[in-house]
Amino acid sequence: MQVLIETVDGVVVQKDSPADDHIDNLTEANSTTRVQLGEPYNLPCLRELFRFLTTLIDPKDPDNTDGMLRLGIQLLTVAVEVAGPLFPEFPTLLGLLSNEMCRYMCAVTSTGSLTLFTLAARLGLLTFQTLRIHIKFQQELFLDLLMKR
Repeated sequence: MQVLIETVDGVVVQKDSPADDHIDNLTEANSTTRVQLGEPYNLPCLRELFRFLTTLIDPKDPDNTDGMLRLGIQLLTVAVEVAGPLFPEFPTLLGLLSNEMCRYMCAVTSTGSLTLFTLAARLGLLTFQTLRIHIKFQQELFLDLLMKR
C-alpha cells in the first residue's frame, strides 16, 4: 500500500490510500496521521520581507508612487506594532530598522505630502517609543526634522 503525503494549510497529511481525498472526513479509522510542520518562515525570509518593506518607503526611488509609500509605511507600522519589542533580539532586523527604515522615514517627512508626513510621524513615534534604548540618535534626528518642518 502506497503512502501519499499532502500539505494542507501548513499541516502534512499522510494517507494510506488514494481514496482518502477529503481532508474534512479524516478519522482514525482510515489511519491518517497529521503532523504539524515546523516554522515555515525563518529569519532570512523575515529579513528579506522587512528589507522589501523598507525599500517601499524610499521617496527617492522613482518607481515608488505616493500610494506605494503610504502602503509601505502602513505595513511597517503594523510590523513595528506587532513585533516591535522583538527587534533587538535579531541584530539584522534591528540594523535594517535603525539604518534604512529611519533614513527613508526621515526623507518621507520632507516630501511635502501631509498624508505621508503624518504616517511617517506615526511610524517614527511608535518605533522610537518601542525601541528608544537602541535608536536614540535616530530619534534625535527625526525630532529635529519634525521641528524644522
